Amino acid sequence: MPLFDLCRLLGHYWKLAIAIIAACSLSAALASWLIMPQKYEASASITVSDPSGSVSSADMLAVANSLAQSEAAPYNVEGSDTCVSVSPGTGATSQVLTIVAESTSEDETAELANSLANSVAAKATGIFEALQEANEDGRADLSALNSSEDVASVLSGSLMQDILGTGLTFEFCSFMVNEAVEAQETGLGGVVLVALGLIGGLFVAVVAVMVIAAIKEPIRSRDELEEATGLPVLNGLTSRDAGDQIWANVQFSSDELVDSLCLVPVAGDSGAQECATALVAAIERANKSVMLEVVTKQETLDQNASRNAVVVWQCPPLAENVAAAYCAHNVSVTLVCARFWSDSLGKLQDTIRELSLAKAKVAGVVLLAKD
Repeated sequence: MPLFDLCRLLGHYWKLAIAIIAACSLSAALASWLIMPQKYEASASITVSDPSGSVSSADMLAVANSLAQSEAAPYNVEGSDTCVSVSPGTGATSQVLTIVAESTSEDETAELANSLANSVAAKATGIFEALQEANEDGRADLSALNSSEDVASVLSGSLMQDILGTGLTFEFCSFMVNEAVEAQETGLGGVVLVALGLIGGLFVAVVAVMVIAAIKEPIRSRDELEEATGLPVLNGLTSRDAGDQIWANVQFSSDELVDSLCLVPVAGDSGAQECATALVAAIERANKSVMLEVVTKQETLDQNASRNAVVVWQCPPLAENVAAAYCAHNVSVTLVCARFWSDSLGKLQDTIRELSLAKAKVAGVVLLAKD
């Protein structure tokens, strides 16, 4: 469908489009609140250093990382709203260990990240202090150290076995904590989800109006009607003198004197009465006698009206009463009445086809604005 036609559809069904977009946006906002609660992230770091150069930052970082991984493990449980990640630095940040906490509470997230960083730094400092005591005493065992599982798991590794008893000094090993100031929002966030809902709503609205247009086949423009039917539209939608314009075009379209007209609506509310009233007024302004007859059944078609007057026959839709076909067959000119956007282009074509079978002289279509 061309973009112009799509914009015209959205413009006509704007209330429906806005309702769909609003519903999708509200649904996205509700989902973000109920199903996808806002999460927060806080980052604390530990910077390792040894000004004496006795212990490498890599060895110190390995100890801190092992302790941090052990501290983080209890929080990384499936189904939990809280999780902790540990990232040893590389390159320019090779002296930094980063601890990132994530949860649904802004205050608790920053508190958790800082608590873990301080705990790791304290334990790592204790380990290296114990190593310094062991070296000063000349001991190559770990008996002087804390026997907790965290410490034991670190010290029993090859790293500690390699550096213990080497005569290095651990006195200046430092683990400095850089605490998180506040937690930051993470994930999509409510605003982004609402924006996605807005975009999704627009897509659904476009699809909806296209489906409606495909099912209803509304008359969307004068050009579309004339191209589909091969008949001219005899009036302008905004003309204040619509009756005069229709009467003039009817006379121009006929090679004979027009003494009777038949108005056949596509549907019951297609404006036959409105058109008949306007035509009668226009014919009277042209100083001609005119009579308005309403066709309700076939028996009324005995044309007993005065030959000195123009008779305007207001008929029911062909789908409701076959009398309209008899009337159209007998009069000088037949006009088909249709409403913009309300009537179906397919039904209009069906009406014209039926009138053609009745050998009616169809001059054109009177296209009225939607109610």
